[in-house]
Amino acid sequence: MPTSMQLNKMIEVRMGEIQSMAAPGGLRAILGSCIGVSLYDSSQRIGCMAHVVLPESAPGKENGSLGRFANTAIPAMVDELKSLTGSLGRIRAKIAGGASLFAATSPGLKIGELNIAKVEEVLKSMGIPVIGRHLGGDKGRRISFDLESGEVIVEIQGKEVARL
Repeated sequence: MPTSMQLNKMIEVRMGEIQSMAAPGGLRAILGSCIGVSLYDSSQRIGCMAHVVLPESAPGKENGSLGRFANTAIPAMVDELKSLTGSLGRIRAKIAGGASLFAATSPGLKIGELNIAKVEEVLKSMGIPVIGRHLGGDKGRRISFDLESGEVIVEIQGKEVARL
């Protein structure tokens, strides 16, 4: 039986982007060291996803893409959801990504780890509970955020599918 995501529109969230929509449908991204941050209001079935590339921007250096940095993406997502739902009390987060894709060739390059730490820090500082995590490792992921159910499906080639 097809899932709601197979029957309805899926929007690709590319590097540095933020997308939001209401059910039915979903959002998806392909991640390496980037983090997919999914925020969801289950009572209204409205969600938002950011494809965070780097932990922090320098003040005034966002280059027009608030979704690119953890410190700007998450506040922008919260503002977006607040405008769509009228409240933030029911917002929950699920996060995936942060792989160390270049650990073998560049051991000092830890963008994935830095992204994970900053995303967690910003969500905590904003009082948003993280109810699902699929982080780290050395392989990229494809994530799909089903806005009907709030489920985030994580796929890594050669591994069992994870459901957050």
